Amino acid sequence: MRAGMLRHRLALQAYTATQNEFGEEVKAWATQRTVWGSVEPLTGREYLEARATTQTVTHRIRIRHQPDLTVTPTWRVSWDGRTFDVESVLNTGERDKELVLMAVENV
Repeated sequence: MRAGMLRHRLALQAYTATQNEFGEEVKAWATQRTVWGSVEPLTGREYLEARATTQTVTHRIRIRHQPDLTVTPTWRVSWDGRTFDVESVLNTGERDKELVLMAVENV
């Protein structure tokens, strides 16, 4: 993966639950790591193919694989004031070099 393609600064966030001063459970998004990546809107054809499996996939997000980080479909990505819910995580070629996150943008 060429470094020039990874021009967006992305915050990878997981949904966490903590307790407030009254002992109530408070759920919030916590940034697990900030990484360089690329955010690509899907073309019309790719979008139609993606709709066959999930009806909401609108973007492909690429990041470098990191062995100490496990991104799951329960996570989200925050970038430039926009948020994307991760629908699936693909390890390209099972080579542990690149992760492709198929995501839907929250509008």
